[in-house]
Amino acid sequence: MMVLKICIIGFKNTGKTRLIASIVKTLSSKGLRVVVIKRSHERVDLTVKSTARILNSKPLAVAYQSPYDNVLMFNHSFNLDTLLDILNPNVILYEGFKSSPYPKILIALKEEHLNIDLDKSLVKMVVGPEDIKEAALKLYSNARFSNVKGENLMNEILQLIVEEYVSTLPRLNCGRCGYGTCDGYAEKLIENKAELQDADLLWTL
Repeated sequence: MMVLKICIIGFKNTGKTRLIASIVKTLSSKGLRVVVIKRSHERVDLTVKSTARILNSKPLAVAYQSPYDNVLMFNHSFNLDTLLDILNPNVILYEGFKSSPYPKILIALKEEHLNIDLDKSLVKMVVGPEDIKEAALKLYSNARFSNVKGENLMNEILQLIVEEYVSTLPRLNCGRCGYGTCDGYAEKLIENKAELQDADLLWTL
């Protein structure tokens, strides 16, 4: 299964979670299955003490259901990749994971936020205020810049996701997408004449 993986990185309180929520909403509206993975060095704050007590007994998983949420919590030894296979996502958005090999969107609210220890070639977009654009593009020469308050921010991020997806196409030219060849489909995607959801068959190859 082909899965597009993208990391949203940045310092604390720069708006990573807000940006991820907007991306999820945009992709979900196009029929794509999106999973978000967050990393923390602290244990999840479980407000229901009885649930925490059960989880401490180390079952494989605990399912928590309320009128507001359905939550499934796994033992730390559970293989996360196995869970992801079950969910069968099209896109996985990682909050953080700056050391991963996946392409990254960096959100920075001031110039100091640009200085993050990571492989700069993996930063595909910097999102921030216009006054840091020059510094951002100088530091991340492979990236594009998008104004954090710009009206076209989501469209620009969607275009980046399309281009990253195109780079993962299997180049089998099987025609299952309905566009003849992978290059033909890629061209229509980039021209905004095809939808990512048209790729669902390809994503399951």
